[in-house]
Amino acid sequence: IKPSLTLTIPTSSLVLNLDPSSKTFDSKNLNVSVGTNNKTGYKLTLSTPNNNTDLERDTSGDTTAISATIPTLDTGTYTESTFTANKWGYSINSNTAIPSTITSGFIPFTSGNTLMERDTAINHDETELSFASKIDYLQPAGAYSTTLQFNIVANPLVDYMQNFTPEMCRTLASSDNYTVVDKRDNNE
Repeated sequence: IKPSLTLTIPTSSLVLNLDPSSKTFDSKNLNVSVGTNNKTGYKLTLSTPNNNTDLERDTSGDTTAISATIPTLDTGTYTESTFTANKWGYSINSNTAIPSTITSGFIPFTSGNTLMERDTAINHDETELSFASKIDYLQPAGAYSTTLQFNIVANPLVDYMQNFTPEMCRTLASSDNYTVVDKRDNNE
């Protein structure tokens, strides 16, 4: 059976409804799920083209429009009440693959962040992301956007000696040497 990866993202865009007159905060959730039969698992990262972390104002069709951006949050963790105006960020609300990446609030977006990772096959990993922004009257009105890229890569096949079954040993039995890796210290 050939290794396979599946990545499910239920929507192609998220829209935040923000009102600059009342320093509106808004967030939307996005559930991303991954499955693979690859025995060494996978790695899922989130990035943007050219590693740009700003939301850019759409000025298409309006040559007099003001060019503006909404940069990502500064270093730290933010709640709805502490969220900085005219910034955006995201949170990782649930992650079965890398519990250490779960955030206790909204954090700055960094292109290339690892969202999920496994070292074994898994039918279904799901992560809930929340994207948020807050604006005030200083931010020019308009539509702001960025492109997010979810990149999934199958981990290379590594034969760990701890995973070998008697059947695998019989299949590989020959006069040739066969290299395996010890999971405890990654020595061959």
